[in-house]
Amino acid sequence: MFRRVDGESRLDGSLEEGKVSIQRAFACLRPDPIFTRRLVETKTIVRDRVGSQLYLDHPPHLTLYLSSFPCLEDVRRELASLAEEIATPRVEVVGWHVFSADPLTGGVTLVCRMDDEGVKLLRTIQKRIVERLSPLRHPATARDRFAANRAALSDAEWASVEKWGFPYVGGGWIPHFTVASVKARVWGSVWDAVGKGPLLGSVKCPEIVLCSLDDGYPVEVDSFSLRGRSYPEMPVQRSGRFVQTASTG
Repeated sequence: MFRRVDGESRLDGSLEEGKVSIQRAFACLRPDPIFTRRLVETKTIVRDRVGSQLYLDHPPHLTLYLSSFPCLEDVRRELASLAEEIATPRVEVVGWHVFSADPLTGGVTLVCRMDDEGVKLLRTIQKRIVERLSPLRHPATARDRFAANRAALSDAEWASVEKWGFPYVGGGWIPHFTVASVKARVWGSVWDAVGKGPLLGSVKCPEIVLCSLDDGYPVEVDSFSLRGRSYPEMPVQRSGRFVQTASTG
């Protein structure tokens, strides 16, 4: 589980710029308890093999949108409204995806990938989230957040930063649940430990969660059950293969 924000103290942000208080935060989907347990078990295997690595201690989640906001209360209200419109998605996890040269971490990032229909569904959900939350961001701070990674981002990803405040939107976004982003020197050991045992099967994501970032660690501000009309059932496409790319889309 995410750590929780105490009271209302974090809803107005913490990064001072003049008189505007700005907070980095993100909206994500929380997976069902069964998948959460399985992913935590995989994280534990990796930690036992190679020690602490980036994201290993982050609770399982699927990030939809991350940016910088002057008022998290506005974001919270918008997500509460969206939760009444969006139905609980069910997607199929079909294997590993490896971001071999993660431009945001500099490491090798191992994630769970979705089937094609699940990707389409999640991109539809992300589009609604981004359209509603991006106008609430602080554009200059959101852009500056990714400036250090500019050389590693494609022109299309940087254009997305300029337009939306986040480099991975729409067709440039690969939905995923992250295991960890590990140092390149230990990647071989990680793959030996878990590469042949990808997490497969159906996952439901019944909640949308708003998290702030406290020194890089996600802290839950609020969560909302998704209550929209049901989506049609998607065909199952299971696979034990993995895909490797150089971007974290």
